[in-house]
Amino acid sequence: MDRGLLARVEASLRADATLVPTMRDLARGLSERLLDGDEDAPARVAMVTHELLENAVKYALEDAAYLCIEVRAEGEAAVVTITTRNRAAPEHARAVVRACEAMAAEADALAYYVALMRRNAPLEGSGLGLARIWAEGDMTVACEVAGHDLVLSARAAVALSAPGGRGGVETPAAPD
Repeated sequence: MDRGLLARVEASLRADATLVPTMRDLARGLSERLLDGDEDAPARVAMVTHELLENAVKYALEDAAYLCIEVRAEGEAAVVTITTRNRAAPEHARAVVRACEAMAAEADALAYYVALMRRNAPLEGSGLGLARIWAEGDMTVACEVAGHDLVLSARAAVALSAPGGRGGVETPAAPD
C-alpha cells in the first residue's frame, strides 16, 4: 500500500447530471473527514468536484464519465487531486485547452475570473467553471487530450487535520 495515500475514490458514471450532487456530497464528506485543518477545504473540494463533473457529464459524447478524488499526505499538508475524464467532441476539447492555456498565461486568478465573467457570463462553454476552480477553489487546473478523451484535473495542497481533530489517520492510545 502507498503510505502517502490517504484516500482514493474512483467512479465510472452514466453521463447523468442528477448524479453530480451525489458525487459533490461524497467529495465534501471525504474532505471533512481528512482535511479539517483547513475549514474552507471541504467546500472548495465539493465545488471543484461539482464543476469538473458537471462539465464532464454535460459534454460527454458517450453516456459515460469518470471521476477520481485522491488525497495524499505530503509532509504536514495533503495534496488533493480531482480528475474527470469523458469522451468529448474535438471542438469542445480544443476550447477547453484554449481556456487552460489562457488561465496559465494569467498571474491573478481572481482578476481573470472577474474579467471572464464580465465578458462571457451568458455564454455556454465560456470557461467560467474552470476559472472558478482556479479563483474560488484555489486549485491549479490542467487538461490533457488524447484522441477523443478529455482529462481535466484540479490540484491543491491543503492542511491536514489538526491534532485531535475529526479527520486524518489517528493511532489509538495503548490500553492501560
